[in-house]
Amino acid sequence: YPSKKNLSPFNKYLKVFHFIKFLLFNFYTAFKVDGFIFGENFKSIPYKVIFPFKKFIYISYFPSKKLISSIEPKLLTNSIRLSYSGPICLDKGFINFINVIKEISYKKPTYTIYVKIIGDYKLKDIDICKKAIINLTNNIKINFFEFQPLPKYIELIEDTDIFLDLRIIDFENSHCLPIKLFYYMALGRPVIYSNLKAISKDFNIKEFGHLVNPTESEKIASILLNYIKDPELYIKHCNAAKIQFATKYNWEYLENDFLNFINGFNNEA
Repeated sequence: YPSKKNLSPFNKYLKVFHFIKFLLFNFYTAFKVDGFIFGENFKSIPYKVIFPFKKFIYISYFPSKKLISSIEPKLLTNSIRLSYSGPICLDKGFINFINVIKEISYKKPTYTIYVKIIGDYKLKDIDICKKAIINLTNNIKINFFEFQPLPKYIELIEDTDIFLDLRIIDFENSHCLPIKLFYYMALGRPVIYSNLKAISKDFNIKEFGHLVNPTESEKIASILLNYIKDPELYIKHCNAAKIQFATKYNWEYLENDFLNFINGFNNEA
């Protein structure tokens, strides 16, 4: 389908052609299928409008309880552990993430900031992103990791104190529900996310985190440091995230609905 990711290999003159090609192919495929499994609300709208009589169900991107460990949250003294995962590029908010880290180091020069960066550079932004991490203060300790298989990825991020995702707010990002949000909730940590419509529509994020303007690095740093100043709020948000996962946002919660939807077609056949 004509997403930014699928159109990115083409120059601006070819993008229009490939946009139309992908769109037509996508709707031809949709015409041929028996039903739809939607991961999120906004992406379902055109299919429900064009194919109103086809069966559909919402099965979102919830992790299985089997994948999630039970490491208890515990803030360290005079240090904080953060992580960034995904393509290292402007679109996914890498520069916004680095700017927040810099703000924390300015506000708390005695803190050690441990940072895990999991992913690889996107060629078009590689120079800007590499330049952003040159001459960081000595109290910022960065380790790079390649993309990991899902179980290893979860092990790698499970000691993160607070999760940040500061992707830019454009039409596509704003209407796409980030899969990582559910894994962050499952690990029972507060989240600070860009103020995306797809999140604000379906979640009361205030129970376990914040939605922010991703470019307001000073404000985001203050929100993050407030968790350290207020450990009761930190544990409250950790517990709220874990409860949301345990009671609603896990694969086991959806599994029977998924199987029943598929079996319904078998019964009709």
